Amino acid sequence: MMPPSCQRDPLVVADLSPSEGGELPAAPVLREYILKISFIAARVRLVNLISSGSLVPASIDAYAYGLPALARGVTTGDLPETAHITVRIPEPTGTAGVVILPLRWHARGAGGQLTRVLDAELMLIAADAGRTLLRLEGEFRLPFAVSGAEPDRDELPRRAATASMNYLVDHIKKSLAGP
Repeated sequence: MMPPSCQRDPLVVADLSPSEGGELPAAPVLREYILKISFIAARVRLVNLISSGSLVPASIDAYAYGLPALARGVTTGDLPETAHITVRIPEPTGTAGVVILPLRWHARGAGGQLTRVLDAELMLIAADAGRTLLRLEGEFRLPFAVSGAEPDRDELPRRAATASMNYLVDHIKKSLAGP
């Protein structure tokens, strides 16, 4: 079930097959941070972040922040097409001490088809002493193929993923830490 805030958001699209874009360059994503707030407070603030709709523009900004990392390996004509993404944030799920929020980003790839560029899960996990572990794990994929002649071919997805995920997680950390 999709949160009400996402049902009205024109940037939210239906999830696409996880196997799409299997040939496109990808990089694993893993970020972990200990937050100095209780799990209950972090969970409430995450729900507020989702329902306010601010996670969608933060995701769009994070993706745009990672695009300069690609500039050297991409022809100029490819970047404007890939610069616009759609974001899908389904309803979070949880059990005692854990909340999981799937994050799906899609960009226009070759031929204008939507390609999943982020397939990840954001997790809040109760830790000791009133703290919470914030974990983002998944895969970041480029929406286009990179020329085999490009010397940094294998580094491009990693650089874009690092820039984008650091930006996104910093935004989430700040949102969860504040009242």
